[in-house]
Amino acid sequence: MTEYKKPSDVMEAVGVSGVLSAGLRWHVVGEGLAWAEFDKPADAVRFTMTKKGKGRKFAVMAFTPGEEFSGVVYLTNVKRGLDAGQVVSEGQLLDLYHGQEEKPAAKTEENKPAKKAAKDTGVTVVTLDHKMLHIKPAKKEAEKQAAKKAVKTNPATTGLQFGPALVSDKEGKITISSLLHAGKAFASRTVPAEFSARFKKYSADNRLLLYLQGGPDLGPVSTYRGWLKQGRQVSKGQHGLKILAPRMVIKEDGTKAIDGLRLVTLFSVDQTELASQEA
Repeated sequence: MTEYKKPSDVMEAVGVSGVLSAGLRWHVVGEGLAWAEFDKPADAVRFTMTKKGKGRKFAVMAFTPGEEFSGVVYLTNVKRGLDAGQVVSEGQLLDLYHGQEEKPAAKTEENKPAKKAAKDTGVTVVTLDHKMLHIKPAKKEAEKQAAKKAVKTNPATTGLQFGPALVSDKEGKITISSLLHAGKAFASRTVPAEFSARFKKYSADNRLLLYLQGGPDLGPVSTYRGWLKQGRQVSKGQHGLKILAPRMVIKEDGTKAIDGLRLVTLFSVDQTELASQEA
């Protein structure tokens, strides 16, 4: 993995789960090192549960190719030592993250015809630091990745039992502290793109919390009052899913300000019934 010399202002993000589905333009500058620039510096706050990351201009991702839980994302205002590199799509960066590229070809004259043939057959060839990383056609590779993600997110194959226990403290309670701890503990777990797409209205960190509690098959969610507005009632005895939201206060001058975090309880559609069914 290419060494990254962290600037003094660098801040480690909570996780990489939402970074690879945030629509950023990535530049790969070495083996296991890539960076992207935010459209707006304020966008950086989406990748951290604290306000410290707000205003950072760049996201730097360091990882060991092929090791799923090795990824770390840093937020910084300094791009020192990071050149333009090779621009890749999020899908291609995901391939590099999971180590899906083929073995780099030797740098010889004999490989020139092979490079030409690769282009003719529709295989994308990305040249990086004098190495050819062959990335398979998008459609076939997407299908392959989807199948692998299905295995990786299956509790039977990973040992991960989705549910509230993953975000609870030692006493079995879900608190702001326990949610923050869970976000850091599972920061390197990649939330499936299909799951992220279904819950895109939530931040990357809250998508991870929903994923840990509800699993990959979690249905639509809403608050208790939100379901009432949709003509549905939360069934008796149901325990909701917990996420975090800014706690707003009104200052003396009448303006609103963020003062920490608060718990928000959501319920999945499977935990509700039509309001008309209520006796």
